[in-house]
Amino acid sequence: MVNNPNPAVNGIKVIINEDGFKTYSVRFDINNKGENFYDLDSFVNALIYELPDFSYGGEFWKNVEPTNSVNLVSEAAKAIYQIPEFNKVKEIYESGGCIEDTVCDSLLRRGEFGELILFFLLKNFNGTVPLLSKIYFKDSDGATVHGFDAIHYHENTSSLWLGESKIYENSKAGLKSLIEDTKKHVISEYLKREFVLVGKKFKLAESISDNKRDKILDLLNPENSLENKIKNIYLPLLCTFPCSAFSSYDTECKEFINAYKTEMMELKKYFDENNDHPLKDKLNIILLLMPIKSKNELIVELHKRLFHAQSIIK
Repeated sequence: MVNNPNPAVNGIKVIINEDGFKTYSVRFDINNKGENFYDLDSFVNALIYELPDFSYGGEFWKNVEPTNSVNLVSEAAKAIYQIPEFNKVKEIYESGGCIEDTVCDSLLRRGEFGELILFFLLKNFNGTVPLLSKIYFKDSDGATVHGFDAIHYHENTSSLWLGESKIYENSKAGLKSLIEDTKKHVISEYLKREFVLVGKKFKLAESISDNKRDKILDLLNPENSLENKIKNIYLPLLCTFPCSAFSSYDTECKEFINAYKTEMMELKKYFDENNDHPLKDKLNIILLLMPIKSKNELIVELHKRLFHAQSIIK
């Protein structure tokens, strides 16, 4: 298995780091008055920092010469809000509403930034690099180029990382939804279709060495057997959800850690007991848990900051 290369990044810490199971936490801090608080700003800032790479992909914008990084964020925010679902979700949350766990519209859920959180955790804690931008490369009908929430490459293990992400109020409902996604997506026909689409778009990417390109295209060969495909695939499954420990404590005390770990281990057990994928014993599943204090607060703050970021430059 692949270990987290970084124990903490921009206020996000690894709490549990086991083979196939990683959990993270937003840090607590103190303000100028000495008062403890949940450091949501650090988490939001970390996500916003990743927005250009998430939106356009490093292979696209690393050769661009912007005036400064603020310009990149502004342009990426504009690209984000070209996607109708992000505008719809922004309006829903601004009016005091939310996306219920029972909503089946997977496109609408894109506007809750689950894909961005998954991108951040994979890149900063698991050492992967994105193969394709979620926004820059699109099919001719305007749909995203792939069905997985993330398609990354891990150079040290020469493996593909095909990720799924959920933001739910009910953590167990989120885990059940992740299990259902793996059952739909990790089958021969679906993987073959996705590999054709991703391989076609990946050939357009620039600034990649021929050696690395050949390795990745070999992994993306749709004619590989299912057995060979899944040998070289890791499945990071992220569930982001409100955790009661963040409301009960305002510092990372022993009691907080105990409450946090108890809840995370219970969720891991629930996932294992309910994972009924027929190939589960052959799949390299990595369950990622990102507990937060409030789903609504996080999404509202992200939309507020990113919407205003569009007007930083004209």
